[in-house]
Amino acid sequence: LAKAVQWNGDTARCGFPRAVAEQRQRQVLDFLRANVPQTERVDLFDAICGPERCDAAVGEQLLYRDAGHLSREGSVQVARTSALARALGTAPAGSR
Repeated sequence: LAKAVQWNGDTARCGFPRAVAEQRQRQVLDFLRANVPQTERVDLFDAICGPERCDAAVGEQLLYRDAGHLSREGSVQVARTSALARALGTAPAGSR
């Protein structure tokens, strides 16, 4: 991803449509439901994607280290803005 930003010269050009990300996620969830039926799902899309697009960066901070994994900064972004902490019962005081 860093190379893509380097080639494009702009982090805004490295995002992707949310529908593409959701389709990939559906494929993973279908596989998990078929092979690990007790799997629970926590939806994190709203923490990192807008209604139409998933950005690759916030400002100059890259959110992904590659096409399928969040960077450290991306993980922090998700933890701060998602239902993940609440789902795990570890939400900081005053969080959404």
